[in-house]
Amino acid sequence: MELLARAALSNVSPALLADYGDRNWSSLLHSLGFTPTEPKFSPRSISIVEVLRRLGEILPNFNKEIENFCKAHTGMRNGELHSGENPFDGVAVSAWHPKFYKAVEILLASMSMELNELIGETEAATAKNSLQRRLIRKQKLYKAMLMHTNRCGWLRVKTSATNSTSPL
Repeated sequence: MELLARAALSNVSPALLADYGDRNWSSLLHSLGFTPTEPKFSPRSISIVEVLRRLGEILPNFNKEIENFCKAHTGMRNGELHSGENPFDGVAVSAWHPKFYKAVEILLASMSMELNELIGETEAATAKNSLQRRLIRKQKLYKAMLMHTNRCGWLRVKTSATNSTSPL
């Protein structure tokens, strides 16, 4: 996820990945193709949280829900990588797979790529089924909420013909 997010941001411009804080713009200079004169230069990039924030500003489909999921997911991955803990233990695959693949699809689309180009036809078909099942669950939940709201009389909609309110 992190590498894909960085690739998507770099696809817009490599300069967007450069860390040029503390008045040190050598990394920005390097990202633009120049050779910095700074002794012992080592390019620095922005944090993954900042990468995701910038993608949220740039990519229309990379909404807050996807951005927050990616932050949480990369945080769990970092916990696993750097501490040896297993933060994914006890987390059902169905709880994170759909959002993971949705984020991956958005990031790939920003680079004019599709899911099957990254993971192959078989895995892409499985991922798309997972996304479809999530969408169906969300639609059923929304419909049930509307029916309950209507039964309780909580939702009233103004009708244009009579300019009065009536239950939905």
